[in-house]
Amino acid sequence: MHNVSVNIQRDINKEIDYIVTKNALNIYSSLLTSYESGLRSFIIQGSYGTGKSSFIWALENQIAGKKSFFSNEGTLLNTVAGWNIVNIIGEPTSLIGSFGQEFLNDESAKPKVILKAIEELIKKPSGLKSKKAQKGLVIVVDEFGKHIEYFVRNNLVEEFYFLQQLAELLNTTDSDAMLIFTLHQDFLSYIPNNQVDLRNEWLKVSGRYKVLLFNEPVEQLLYFAKDSLSEINPIESLSAHALALDKIILDSKLTNTHDDGPFNESLFPLDRLSANILVQSLQKYGQNERSLFAFLDFEKRKGKLLASSFYTVVDVYDYLIENLNSTIQSIENTHRGQWSAIFKALDKCDVMFEKNAEDYQNVVKLIGLVNIFSKNGGSLDEGFINSYFSLTKNSSTELIVKRLVKNKIIRFFKHK
Repeated sequence: MHNVSVNIQRDINKEIDYIVTKNALNIYSSLLTSYESGLRSFIIQGSYGTGKSSFIWALENQIAGKKSFFSNEGTLLNTVAGWNIVNIIGEPTSLIGSFGQEFLNDESAKPKVILKAIEELIKKPSGLKSKKAQKGLVIVVDEFGKHIEYFVRNNLVEEFYFLQQLAELLNTTDSDAMLIFTLHQDFLSYIPNNQVDLRNEWLKVSGRYKVLLFNEPVEQLLYFAKDSLSEINPIESLSAHALALDKIILDSKLTNTHDDGPFNESLFPLDRLSANILVQSLQKYGQNERSLFAFLDFEKRKGKLLASSFYTVVDVYDYLIENLNSTIQSIENTHRGQWSAIFKALDKCDVMFEKNAEDYQNVVKLIGLVNIFSKNGGSLDEGFINSYFSLTKNSSTELIVKRLVKNKIIRFFKHK
C-alpha cells in the first residue's frame, strides 16, 4: 500500500510503506554533506505530491533510530545521543508566532526570546563530558509556503530577519541542530515582482539556506505504476498485440523513456505511449506521485484497468477531463491554447459525423495529447495512428483519418 498523503505531525509514529527512490537517496546524501560542513538550514523544494513529506517522515524515523531507510547513515546518527524532533505544519500565520507557540507556548513571544529558547535546547548542558551524551534538535516546517504567503501579503519584513537569525544560530558545526523547510516552488515565486523590497530581503537571506530540489523523474513515477499494475497481465490474445504495439511506439520516438525489458509485462494495460502521457500530464496538472496513485485507485475501482483491454491515450484523455478539467481549463495552463484546439476539433466531429462521431473523436484525442506531451522529433503520421488503433481497439481508422484531413479538422506536417 502507498500512502497518498503524509502529515508529519499526525503520522510520525505511524508505519508507512515508504519506497526509497534514487532521488530521495540523492537528497539525503546532499543533506548529510552540507550538515557535516556546517550548513544546517535547508529548503526542500518540489512540486505537489512528489513525496517531500514522506521523505521527511523517513528521515526522522532514521535519525531517531527507529528504522533505517538510507544506506549511508552518516553523522546524523553518530554525533549525539539522540534527537528531539519538532514538526510544524505551515499555516497562513506569522512564522515567528508559530515558533513562539511551539517553543514557549506564547504566540506573542519576541524573536530574541524564541532564539534564546532554541539556543538553550541545543547548548551542551554543563557537566557533560561528551557531545554524544546530549541530544540534538531537528526543526521541520512543512508547507512553509503558507507562511511566506502570509508575511508577503502583510509586508512583514521582520519575518525575513527572523529567517536570517535562525540560520545563523544553527549553521555551525557546534550546533547539533538542523532546520528544514519544505516548499512547492522557488521562494521568490511567492513574492510578486512589484514587491522589490521583499524580494531583496530574501536575496539577503537566501545564501544561508541550502536548497535541495525534490522532483521525481518520469521514469520513477512509471516505476511506482509498475509496482501497482504488476498483477495485471494481458490475456493470451493480446500478448502479440502488446509486443507489436510496443515496437511501433519505440520506432515512432514519441516517448521520453526507454525501459529495459518488455514493456507490456510491466505496465499493462497501459502502453508505453499512454503511460508516458499519463505521467507527464499528472506532473503538469496534478500532484505527481500522489495523483498517479489516485489515478490507479480510481480507474481500478471503475473497472478500467483490465487484463482484457489496453488502457490507451484515449482513456488517458477521458480520465484527465473527468478529474482535472478545472486545471486544464485554467487561464494559467500553458497548454490552454492546445486544449482549446482539441475541444473545437471534437465539437466539429460531433457535428459532421453524427453516426459514429466517437470514432473520429478518439483519433482527435490521440493526436491532441501526443502533440502536447510527446517527445520533440517523434513521428506521428497516418501509419502510426492506423496501427495504434488497430492493435489497441481492433478498429480501422484509415478512412476516418482521411475524412478528418479532408474536412480540415486535422493536418499533417512534414517533420523538421
